[in-house]
Amino acid sequence: GDVLYVATTTGMYKKQLDSNDDFSLIGFDNKNVEAIEVIDNLLIFVSLFDKSGGENPSLNKSDDGGVTWSIINSDFGGEIDEPIFDLEVHPDDKNVLFATGYTVVARSETQGVSWQPIYGDWGGFSTGVSVVEVSPVGSKEIWAGGQGAIENGFLLRCGDGENWDVWNDLVENPTVVKEIAFSNEHEDEVFVGFEGALLKTSDGGATW
Repeated sequence: GDVLYVATTTGMYKKQLDSNDDFSLIGFDNKNVEAIEVIDNLLIFVSLFDKSGGENPSLNKSDDGGVTWSIINSDFGGEIDEPIFDLEVHPDDKNVLFATGYTVVARSETQGVSWQPIYGDWGGFSTGVSVVEVSPVGSKEIWAGGQGAIENGFLLRCGDGENWDVWNDLVENPTVVKEIAFSNEHEDEVFVGFEGALLKTSDGGATW
């Protein structure tokens, strides 16, 4: 709608785009907000990650547009707390969330309480899977990407919920996947922003 939400290293902010008001803090003052997912004008999920190690990573939820927040008793990471680097809601079902960790893409059907890895596993050694997106068209493919343990940028795609395509050499390393975007009309047209390069495929990844 007409509200812009921003995740920063010093909290989460929002601004009414149709007003001259400044950004207002709506939570997590002086904390690093690693990822946000705004489901609607009331339901918001926020991942916190203190990179200094002073606090455990946490997944938080608001049911009232950021007026109040609660920590979700989440099992993301398994037996060891793991930061969530990115969050994405399924375009057809707001109860289904996807999230990324160090080497994992996980799925939740309980609004972030319980998680099941669908790629990789908990506790891996890597810089992290920095982004996950679900295509809004066609078969709703899941795309993700990030940077491995040796600063290698990688891109992932899953069309059936189980089998993944992996690209490791699309861009000269060191690099990292920063963003993934889709055409609103053509399922096979995908844009991927790496550190240092912007790539496009019009045939579902066969050529770039």
